[in-house]
Amino acid sequence: MKTEMHKFTVILLPDEGGYTVLVPFYPEVTTWGETPEEAFEMAQECLELILEVHAETHQDQVLPGLHASHVIVGAIEAEVPEVLLNDVREYEAEQLRKKPEEDRLKELRRKQREAEAMARFAKDEPQSPSPEPVAANSD
Repeated sequence: MKTEMHKFTVILLPDEGGYTVLVPFYPEVTTWGETPEEAFEMAQECLELILEVHAETHQDQVLPGLHASHVIVGAIEAEVPEVLLNDVREYEAEQLRKKPEEDRLKELRRKQREAEAMARFAKDEPQSPSPEPVAANSD
């Protein structure tokens, strides 16, 4: 199949441990990467596979202007019916339960790093010679 390169806007959203990929006009592109570079590579691979399927099944032509010269990102507040917030509330409660344990582990790691630094310092510090024993005078 003959192909031609085109640019597409790709948005990366940081999440736990990596980046979720969004491709406007192609919501079926669902992929992820640990680094931005990996996420972009995965986006390209996923989009190319989807476009290949579209070509084989004669679906959706590629629209002009699918690459934006810039993207504006912002946050909005919207009223959400409470019935839709159960998962959010469970997630927040879980995060609150984990926080004391996470804080304790952070403190243990800090103390371990401090002990390791002190051990390296003690190892690298030149040792002063022990004093020579002095013979006792037996008058």
